[in-house]
Order: sequence, then C-alpha cells, then structure tokens
Amino acid sequence: MKLTQRGTLGLAIMAGVALTGAASQATFGSLIANDNASDPAYSSGWSNGSNGGYGFGAWSLSTVGGSTSLFIGTSTGNNGNGGSPGIDTSGKAFGSFADAFNGTTATRSFTEPSLQVGQTFSIKFDNGSLNNGAIDEVELTGSSGAEFTFGFLGGATHYFYSDAASNNAATSLGYTNGGLSLAFTLTTATTYSLTATELSSSSTQTITGTVAGGISGLDVLNTGAGSSTIPGGAGNYNNFYVNSLAIAPEPATLGMLAVGGIGLLTARRRK
Repeated sequence: MKLTQRGTLGLAIMAGVALTGAASQATFGSLIANDNASDPAYSSGWSNGSNGGYGFGAWSLSTVGGSTSLFIGTSTGNNGNGGSPGIDTSGKAFGSFADAFNGTTATRSFTEPSLQVGQTFSIKFDNGSLNNGAIDEVELTGSSGAEFTFGFLGGATHYFYSDAASNNAATSLGYTNGGLSLAFTLTTATTYSLTATELSSSSTQTITGTVAGGISGLDVLNTGAGSSTIPGGAGNYNNFYVNSLAIAPEPATLGMLAVGGIGLLTARRRK
C-alpha cells in the first residue's frame, strides 16, 4: 500500500505519541535497578546475602547488641495506630528493630559503578516512634563514606538531611508515621536534587545541595529506635522500614526514543 504524504505524517505523529507515552512509563518499566520486599528472594525472610530484584548487589546485614532484628513485615504496624498509608508492596517491607543502645545496619551496593548524572535513586522510608536521641536514617554512600543522609532523630520535630555542605539540617517536613517517598537525582557530578514527599498528606519538599564524591551504594541504619510493643502482638511502635528501591535513567535519554521514531518515519516519507 502506497502512503500519501499526509498518511505518512499521521503515522509519524502517532508513533511519536506512542513512543513518548512509552518513555513516560519507562521510569517504572525500564528501570536500571529495582527491588522491593515482596520479591520471591525474600520469601524466607531478609537475611545476610539475600538479593532480590536487579541492579543492586546482595544485602549485607549486621547488628550491634542482642536486642535487634532485621525482617520482612508490614510497615503499617509501626506507631500503633496503623501508620497509614505505609510503604508496603503486597503487605511487605524491609523492617528493622533495635532496642535502646542497640543498632542495625543494612548495606547494599549499586551494580553499576556509581549513580550517573541525570539518574534518580528512589526509596520509600517509614519510621515509627523513636527513643530520644535515637536515629532512623538512609545514607547514600561512596568510597569515602556517606555522601548524603536523610533521617529522623528521636525527640526532634522535623526530618533532617546531611550532605557535603550541611550537617543535620532540618527539612520542612514534620514527623509522620505514614511513610515518605524519597527521590534523589544527581544533577551534576557534585550536585543533587532531592524530592521528599509525605505519603499521608502529599506534602513535598525539594532540597538541592552538593556531594563530595560519587554514589555507589546505600546504608539503612536503625540506631536504638526502641521497643514499645503494641498490645495484642500487632507489632512494634518503634520499627523502621524501607522499601521500593529503584534507579531510573535520565529522562532525556527516554525522550530520544520519541524523537528517533518521528525522524525514521519522516525519512521514509522523503524516499
């Protein structure tokens, strides 16, 4: 069938729309790395060396003190009143418990050497109540240690962050037991943009700052959050959860798919 100029142009437009739609979904469908607690790799629990999803190295789990645990469970149980909406996938999240003067650390590397400019690392974060002075935090790490930290300090009123220029700086987001979504984008080799969203209210803050070096992994730390057990065995007020780890490619890379599709069809029209 011979296509007219108008018909070929119409196909090009439709292809562009389709490819643009595909690109907009690639944040979820074409991720560089992706994992969550409902992956079959964790069907027997969260253990040292377990490795679900793709694009990340195996988990390295460690504890300090005897009153600790790392486990798979529901994030909606922390703080005792449901902690809605929580950060579960199919009722599961990566959980940690650490009584006072105890601690847990979960470490994981990125399969790629480091986060690249334009890429976004995302994770969901859900703390419960914390003992005064205790800390729940996520660190993005490099060869020299923590490059960026986001967390909550027991007794404080707002979440904090640390980077190359700021130490425990307060955010505008107050305490929540419903969870947060964190999206960290490397904007240049030494600068970043973090968008933190409170899941129960959709309140959002965007933070920009600097890092001193490359980012090639993460640490999840629960330092003495506490052990206030919910009556009836429904969970622990003080448990700390994370979930839904992902690395998304630079959006401009995805957008080139649409441009390329239009270009190919336009070239055909000229023949």
